Amino acid sequence: MIASAAYAEMRTFCNPVAIEDYPVGLFCRGLANGSKPSREPETWLTPDGRTVQFRELADPSIICEKGVWYLYPSGDLCYKSTDMGATWSHVPLRLSGAEGGKDQIGYAPTICKHRGKFLLVGGTGHVFQSDSPEGPFTDLGPLELPKWKNWNFNGDPPGLWDPNYFSDDDGRLYFYWGCTPTNGIWGIEIDPANPLRTISEAKRLVPFEPRTQPWEIAPGKHPEMGYLEGAWMVKHDGRYILTYAAAGTENKEYAMGQAVSSSPLGPFTKPKNNPFFRKTEGFITGTSHGSIAQGPDGAWYVAYTINANCVHWFERRIGFDRISFAADGTIAPSSATDEPQWLPGRGAGATGWKRLVALTEPGREAATDLKFGTFWRTERLPASVRVDFAGEKTLRACRVIWRDCGMDVERGARPGAFQYRVEAFCADGKWKTVVDASQNRRDLLVDYRETEPVKASAARLVVLGAPKGIVPGVVDFSPFGD
Repeated sequence: MIASAAYAEMRTFCNPVAIEDYPVGLFCRGLANGSKPSREPETWLTPDGRTVQFRELADPSIICEKGVWYLYPSGDLCYKSTDMGATWSHVPLRLSGAEGGKDQIGYAPTICKHRGKFLLVGGTGHVFQSDSPEGPFTDLGPLELPKWKNWNFNGDPPGLWDPNYFSDDDGRLYFYWGCTPTNGIWGIEIDPANPLRTISEAKRLVPFEPRTQPWEIAPGKHPEMGYLEGAWMVKHDGRYILTYAAAGTENKEYAMGQAVSSSPLGPFTKPKNNPFFRKTEGFITGTSHGSIAQGPDGAWYVAYTINANCVHWFERRIGFDRISFAADGTIAPSSATDEPQWLPGRGAGATGWKRLVALTEPGREAATDLKFGTFWRTERLPASVRVDFAGEKTLRACRVIWRDCGMDVERGARPGAFQYRVEAFCADGKWKTVVDASQNRRDLLVDYRETEPVKASAARLVVLGAPKGIVPGVVDFSPFGD
C-alpha cells in the first residue's frame, strides 16, 4: 500500500495505465524461452529469433456501465475500475487461454450492449453473450460472414478479424471488421434478434487510401500497405464516426483515424484532420487500435494500444486519455499523455506535475531513459536507483514500470508482484519513505501511485523482492511533481 494515501484517495492516473495481472503474450504461450517460434518468426526482435517470454495487453474495447469502467483487451478479457480509472482489477472470464485452457476469443475482442445483453466476440468469430459485463458468458456460436477469396487486394470481404458490434439507438445492430494490408474496413447489418445472422450485403466502408491519407502507410512495407484494422463505431450528435487503426502495430507511427457518415453503413468521408490520435515521439508511441466511450463524468475517453516492443512486435501496453469533438462534429485531434492526468470527476486534463528526473545515478541510466526497450537489471536484492531533481521540488507521485527478466512459465518462473519502496531525500538530509510497497501482493507490471506532497531534492527506488525465478528489471522509474 501507499505509505501516505490509500488507493481510494487517488486523484490522478498516468499512462501506461496501471492494470493488474498482465498476462503472458499470445505468441509465447506454451513456448519455453529459447525455443523456436511456432508462427510468424519475423515478428520476433530477439537477436537469434528465439522465444523470450513477454507480457501483453492490447487492442482495448472499453465501456462504462452503471459508473464502472470495463476494459476488454487482447491477451486476457476483462478488467474493471470502480474508482473512475484509478485502479484496474482483473475479472477472470476463462475464455482467453491465459489460465492454460483453450483460447476461445483470440486477438481484438469487442464488447457491445444490445437489448440489455452484452455481446463479446474476438478473432475466433465465436459470439458470447451475458446478462452482465463480468459474465458468465454463453457461447452462441460463430458469426457467419460472407466468404472471402483474396486476403489483400480485391473487393471481397476480409476474414473475421478485429470485430466490432454496434447497437444503434433504434435497436438495429451492425458489425464492422477488417485487418488486412490493403482491403480496408467493412460493415454489414446484423439481425437484431440474432447476433449470428447477417441481413444485408457486406460493404467496404473505409478503403486504404495511401495517396490522400499517407499516414495510413505502414513504414517499410512494399508494396504500400496500411493494415487498416481495429474498427470502432461512435455515435455523437447524430453522426456516425467509424474509427480505425493504420500503419502497423509494431511501428511508432501507428495511429487512429476516423471516417464520418450520416448512416451506419455510409457512405463515409475521411476528414482533413486525420489521424485524430497519434504520438510518434517520446516514451509513449504507436498509440492506436482503441475504443471510445463516454465516462461517468460525461466526458469522452479513448483507450488505446501503446507500442512497447522490446522482444516482439506484439509486446504492448494500454493507454487511456480524454478526447473531445470539434465544431464540425468530428473527433478533434489530440495526442497520448505520459504525465499525470486528473481522473474523471477530479479535474480536467493535465495536473501540471512534471517528471522530476534531472540526473540518474551512474550505471542505472537504463531505468530512466524513457525507452521501453531498455531496462536496469537488478542482479542482487535489495538494489536501488537514485535520481536527483533540478533543485528542491514537491514530489507528488511516482511511476515504476517493471520487466520480468527470466520469466519462463513453462519452467515455473511465473510473473507476479514486485516489492519495493520509494524514498524522498528531504531538506533535513534524511530519506523519507513515501511509497511502502514492501509487502505488495498486487501484480502490477506498470505501477503508478500518488504520495502526499513532500519537499525533496532526490528520490530513490529500493527494489526488495520479486516472484520466484524472476530477476526484476526496471524499465522506468519516474517521480512526478512541481
